[in-house]
Amino acid sequence: MSSSGECFGVSNEEDLTKDIQRYLSLPYRRVGYPTGVPGNKAYFMEIMELEGCYAEGADHTAAHDALTEELSIWIRMCLENGNEPPLPLAITKKYSGNIHLRMPISLHCKLAMRAKEESVSLNHLIISELSQSAGKHA
Repeated sequence: MSSSGECFGVSNEEDLTKDIQRYLSLPYRRVGYPTGVPGNKAYFMEIMELEGCYAEGADHTAAHDALTEELSIWIRMCLENGNEPPLPLAITKKYSGNIHLRMPISLHCKLAMRAKEESVSLNHLIISELSQSAGKHA
């Protein structure tokens, strides 16, 4: 990640290390889950934006550490070949905070009635429910 925003290959190890550290500080989305296999490969994690960038470990922490090392290798390989690694979706996509949502009339009715019971707007209720659900899967 050069100052011009483009990568044309890395001139020396110090610059390469700095570029790798910059990429490692970006908010790549890490997703993990138990594998159901006891032992050294009990937990699996991957970087959603980087196909093939994944790791396993005995637990969440071990898998996270292994994934960080794998990400570092993945980034190094891209940079050494003169390619810029893909950036995280969180910084490349521009989200407005607005979506157009279609739902069954029955669901709309249930949500509206629940919002009224809780004395909140329908928008507030939906955001609250989505936030809770997203937190469970983050």
